[in-house]
Amino acid sequence: MIGAVTAQTILLRNGNAWKGFFRLLELRREGKLPPFINKVSPPGFGKRNGSRTLWTIIRKDQYKMDGDRIILQDLGAVGWIEARYKGPIYLRGDRGELRIRYDDNRKKWYASIAFSKIFEKMVRGE
Repeated sequence: MIGAVTAQTILLRNGNAWKGFFRLLELRREGKLPPFINKVSPPGFGKRNGSRTLWTIIRKDQYKMDGDRIILQDLGAVGWIEARYKGPIYLRGDRGELRIRYDDNRKKWYASIAFSKIFEKMVRGE
């Protein structure tokens, strides 16, 4: 079971996707659709090779970075999860939400962090 905060975050993202879809429909009706948009489609499931991808969004106050670990907290019935990650983080700044997805082909989990304000960009190899 997921926590209420995670459910609210997913519902908010879903609502924003539908708002964007209806806004694009309105722009198409008015003839103001940008030229690079050929087709307006409703939001759908993320799919790869015909099957849905497993993903979730963690709000910025529900996780923290500690060394080489990501600690997910306030996860409802689960409580908290601590996981190690590989690779350097090349940006420093105000972190936003954390998006976690599972790649069924590689049998691995991937995480990406949205930044609201970037203070520093690290150069690869430094």
